[in-house]
Amino acid sequence: MQPSLLKQVVSASVSMGIAVALSAAASPNAHGAAPATPVSLSSTSNSAPTPLTLTQVTTTTVEVGSAVEFSGTAQTKLSGLTVSLMRRDSKKSPWLKVGSSHVDSDGAFEVTGKAGKAGTNTWRAVIEDNRVRPARKYTSPSKRTTVYGWYFLTDRDPVDDHSQTGSYPMEISLTSGGKRFPRSMVFGSYTSSWEWNYPSWAEYNLSYRCLTLKASLGIDDGSETGTNATFFVSVDGARSAVGTLGLGPAAEISVDVSNSLRIRLEGVPNSRDLYGRGGFGDPQVLCKAAP
Repeated sequence: MQPSLLKQVVSASVSMGIAVALSAAASPNAHGAAPATPVSLSSTSNSAPTPLTLTQVTTTTVEVGSAVEFSGTAQTKLSGLTVSLMRRDSKKSPWLKVGSSHVDSDGAFEVTGKAGKAGTNTWRAVIEDNRVRPARKYTSPSKRTTVYGWYFLTDRDPVDDHSQTGSYPMEISLTSGGKRFPRSMVFGSYTSSWEWNYPSWAEYNLSYRCLTLKASLGIDDGSETGTNATFFVSVDGARSAVGTLGLGPAAEISVDVSNSLRIRLEGVPNSRDLYGRGGFGDPQVLCKAAP
């Protein structure tokens, strides 16, 4: 074969081999699947462990001013350093230092701080390492806690009330068994008899923000001898008797009002033709915001 002809054959063979290789790379395999994409064995993950964590330990209902316990972890290189617990009560309020502790040798720590205003409190842990230059500051992800506070019902306007003529519910003081309750809901009258078996009541909105009602039931010490009444609480229409009392010490009550729109406080006298008063001494509701 002549040299020029041999050169043409070799060139054609090489071209054909390249075309076959390119076609194989672009075509599905024998099972119809696309060829696998090459994987770099030197690739690394971008994720990194969080250097500082914070977890709330307290599981009971958190009230304004109550202690809230946390646990957390830090890198062991931060052992021995001070961890500060920071709290803020709203997005616009400043961060306040409310507690501190030290990181153990294994990186664990426990710290406690007091809850602030009712609503959502936000917490975070902070560690400042001044042993290195420049100094480094570590901050944990934030945690949120719902905080509840006590609100006097008599600080709010009733949405409705009802009674006999001359003895409408009154937001005044009640003295029962020698103890004065200055912000009470009182039924009855000293200018006309508290009519037997005639209910008096007042209703308040809770707006689904509250958990508990607490109050002290009592008959006012200025009532005529023999004055006696039964008291009821209605939560969204569900009426329950909470106590029957005459003259003497007040009786404390607690009623679950969670997930409720409205509450009614009611007094019904059991005595006839007597001048007297009775009611709910200093009724308060535990809420995450003003009802």
